[in-house]
Amino acid sequence: MNPSDKVVSEEEQTYLNSDITQYIGMLFNHARHYVKTATKQTPLVGWNDLVAMVVLFYGGSMRKTELIQRCLIELSPGIEVLKRLLRQGLVEEFDDVADGRAKQVNLTQSGKKLYQEIEARMEKVGQIVAGNLSLDEKRQLVPLLHKLINFHQPIFEEDLGKDLEVILEKWVREDKGERRM
Repeated sequence: MNPSDKVVSEEEQTYLNSDITQYIGMLFNHARHYVKTATKQTPLVGWNDLVAMVVLFYGGSMRKTELIQRCLIELSPGIEVLKRLLRQGLVEEFDDVADGRAKQVNLTQSGKKLYQEIEARMEKVGQIVAGNLSLDEKRQLVPLLHKLINFHQPIFEEDLGKDLEVILEKWVREDKGERRM
């Protein structure tokens, strides 16, 4: 626990947690809008389609379930994203050599070309989302966001869809607000 946390009241902790949740949600909505604008002249439907393309572009071929998990998408919407990208010829699927029951996916040449065309627009999206933050502020924010992602990733992998009380008990110490890892 950070020594300065000891002087923070429970009420202030509640307000801070609420503000963080609200601001991250609002920022996500802004980012999603900019991505939609950047991809409007493409076959991509939105955020999840783009994230799947990014993961495959940089990660190479992988099992469908691995891709869906890396994209932080629930299974049903993830399957729909894959079906859509397959229909559009942006992704191809093939048998997994290690497990004949599983399928792997990879970007097609068309998918790679489309992603490379979109990449420059996504750099503009990044500039807009980072907004008026100074270079020092960006350097401070990125590790904090990374810390939050590292906290939430195992919850997503292990406890997705579970009751909030279960998640709270397992991952957050209620007595001091410390995060379990």
